[in-house]
Amino acid sequence: MMLRTKKISHLFDDCLFVRKRFYFCSGAYLVNYDCLLKSAKWPMHTSKEAGQNWQLLLPVLWNYRCRSIPDVWYSVLCRSASHSRGQYSGYEKSVIQLDTCLRITLETLYKIKDMPADVCLGFKRLKSEEYLAYRMKLCFRYGKTKDYNLYYKKMAPQKIKHVLMYFFCKFAFVKALL
Repeated sequence: MMLRTKKISHLFDDCLFVRKRFYFCSGAYLVNYDCLLKSAKWPMHTSKEAGQNWQLLLPVLWNYRCRSIPDVWYSVLCRSASHSRGQYSGYEKSVIQLDTCLRITLETLYKIKDMPADVCLGFKRLKSEEYLAYRMKLCFRYGKTKDYNLYYKKMAPQKIKHVLMYFFCKFAFVKALL
């Protein structure tokens, strides 16, 4: 296994946790097919419900030194009439997309070769907590207080940001009822 340092591993972390140095632009990454095959336990499954299949990059980013150009060299045109824009509108469809994305990401983490089991479990826990926070934000956005309360109870109590959001959500619903 390659010795990982902060300098080398930042692209893996940025990809997994959608951070600032990683851009999700379909067709923007070139990956050697042999590197992809050697990096993961196959078969790996993806889904159109989980985004642009960015999870396939995780095994390569974990096992190889990968570089990225720090500048954005593309523009994105958002068309309101695009076939994919309205596909995930609404609470239920957004939840399906989130659940599928989380499932594919967790399966991909499990299939990365040379990732120690304890590290894999740590990443899975962090990613699951992140998706729980996304689900809470969706509940808040669509006014789903019962679902929000269920997710809040699953969230670790030391997450003060979500506690504050919980009380704000409660206040907003009570105010709306008056």
